[in-house]
Amino acid sequence: MSEIYTDEQIRKLLNKINEKGDVEVSPQFHKRVQDTLNSLPQRRSNRKRLAKVSALVASFLMISAIAIGSLNPTFATDIPVIGSVFKHLNNIQNSIYDDYAVGVGESQTSKGITVTVNDVAFDGKRVIVGYIIKFEKPFTFKDIPDGWEDKIFAWDELKLTIGRNRLKAYANTIYGQYTDSNTFMGVGKYDLIAPNPEDRTEDVTIPQQPIDAILKISMISDNRKSGLDSEIKGKWNFKFQLTKDNAIADVKVVEPKISVKTEFGEIKFNKVRISPFSTDIEYEAPQDPILGGYEYNDDRSYLSPGIWVVTDDTGKELKWEAEYGLGLKAPKNKEDIIPRVVKFTFANPGSKYINISSKLKSDKSPRFEVKIPLE
Repeated sequence: MSEIYTDEQIRKLLNKINEKGDVEVSPQFHKRVQDTLNSLPQRRSNRKRLAKVSALVASFLMISAIAIGSLNPTFATDIPVIGSVFKHLNNIQNSIYDDYAVGVGESQTSKGITVTVNDVAFDGKRVIVGYIIKFEKPFTFKDIPDGWEDKIFAWDELKLTIGRNRLKAYANTIYGQYTDSNTFMGVGKYDLIAPNPEDRTEDVTIPQQPIDAILKISMISDNRKSGLDSEIKGKWNFKFQLTKDNAIADVKVVEPKISVKTEFGEIKFNKVRISPFSTDIEYEAPQDPILGGYEYNDDRSYLSPGIWVVTDDTGKELKWEAEYGLGLKAPKNKEDIIPRVVKFTFANPGSKYINISSKLKSDKSPRFEVKIPLE
């Protein structure tokens, strides 16, 4: 016969685990554990009632173990899927987000789809969210349109306030992989900027206290059909915290102040921000006088960072990911040069420089090439 534990013994067991330092849980989770234990009836005499409550406690302990595992990847290393999404996807995305991850483990179900914000990582500008998305109806991989096997589309918005800075971001595409006929594990990358250009600043000061984040998803594509027919509208709303102590990645900023001349004007490389999450290049470039902004016609398209070839000193190619303006106000004239940030994937740790070159398809040699030191 299985040994029966009293509520007090269970509480001591959980506290003992915490004292050993094997498991780190958030105060919210610990409170949830205590509230659940306090709600259980005291077990003293009635044997049937004793067995029933023992089963309840056993189930609760199993759920607690799984929840703790999702909050602490180390604890759940041997539990498939339940542990860190970042660690699970490391082999296919070569990410190191898991080194900076904070467990959340919050789930919301709407329209037959359960979305779990499993873990998050934060480097002061970019929030990385590890998702587990579970569909109520299973499907075969034949149901998934070509090219959609490694992604899920969503209408989403992340908001948070840091000091007086109100920031927001969208991911729209969650990249990852299907783990079974119901489950997708993926990563959303949210680049935080101020919604209004006049409010934008180059950086924000991260406070010591936790930062409250609100993440809302209003639509998810179930990938079994293409186009609008695949969109399932629902409400998946999450609140979690980003902390300075254990969710801020190591960041280094250099100001190379290097420029290169092109036939259409000068490109200035003002600042490079190196994070384990991305390589951000702040630059200024001439706008296209016909198209305006940073959309370029064929002759000038090599000015677009989207076709730049960027490598670090180990030969690793950094892929274009996002781009946005840093202007305090919208440009009035097509000739205005507005500072911009372009984000590429992360360089290898310890890289001493990155090399940027760009050319048109018809070119035999680059239209420009520049080496930017990272030290």
